[in-house]
Amino acid sequence: MKTILHLKSSIFGNGGQSSRLAEEFVAQFPRARVVTRDLSGSPLPHLDAARGGLYAGTPRDTQTQYVHDFLAFLGITDVRFVYAEGLAISEASKTESVAKARSVLHELAQPERIAA
Repeated sequence: MKTILHLKSSIFGNGGQSSRLAEEFVAQFPRARVVTRDLSGSPLPHLDAARGGLYAGTPRDTQTQYVHDFLAFLGITDVRFVYAEGLAISEASKTESVAKARSVLHELAQPERIAA
């Protein structure tokens, strides 16, 4: 049985795009064990960061490598990042970004990807 660690930390709560995308992704695995931690409901002492631009895959993406390295330090090495960026730039940018994130989540949910 697969286990999904679902960390909720959106400042927008369940109404945020990242929360909705994560719920859609988790719903694709009805038999998976889901461990959910809502950091906004019972926060841990932590530093939070947000960004409003389009930084994924650029030298200005200072968060992805940091999070990857931190999780690797904890022994979590199978990590995939899904980006929904540029949500406040324009409605078109938001629509395109959310559609792209959904597409990546759908690809990650394919049985051959999960078995790997």
